[in-house]
Formats: sequence, C-alpha cells, structure tokens
Amino acid sequence: MTVSLLDLNFTVQLSVTYSAARQLREACITLLEHKNPSISPKDAVFKKIPERDLIQAIHTVESLTRPPDQTLAYSELLQYYGTVRKFLPFSPRLADVGESRL
Repeated sequence: MTVSLLDLNFTVQLSVTYSAARQLREACITLLEHKNPSISPKDAVFKKIPERDLIQAIHTVESLTRPPDQTLAYSELLQYYGTVRKFLPFSPRLADVGESRL
C-alpha cells in the first residue's frame, strides 16, 4: 500500500496538533489544581511542560483557529481567489476598486 505525501503530511500535522492540545490541557489542569503556596502557578506549569514547548503549542493551536470576533474565514476565502480573480474584469462595478461606490 502506497502512502502519499499528502497522507504523510496530514498524519504528521495531526500528531503535532494532538501533542499541542495535550500540552495545553496539562497546563490548564496544573493551573486549576495548583495549591502549593511555595511555588508560583507559572513555575508549576513550567516544571511539567518547558516554556518553549508551551509557546510552540500555543502557536500550533493559534494557527488552526481564528479569533471569535473574526466572522470571515479568510483562509477559506483565499482558496477561491484564483477562480474569482478570473471574473473580476467582467464586473464593471468591481473592476475599479479605487472608486467609493463599492
């Protein structure tokens, strides 16, 4: 059975995403269950998960999600840019984006 590069890339990305989610889960549990006054909550988290790993996990999750106030999925719109771009010259209303009538 042949594994395509796309399948391999998906598998690797899924593994990275899963790992990031588990690290963030562990950090949250540590914060919620922290009761030791002799160690700061931040230090308790970093004792379990190195800071650089936690930062990477945050970046991973951030790259997969969008802010709650963002109503448009820009990455999804960009998928169609090549198709839409072909039709823009045929739309006189959209052809001149410099005008304020848009």
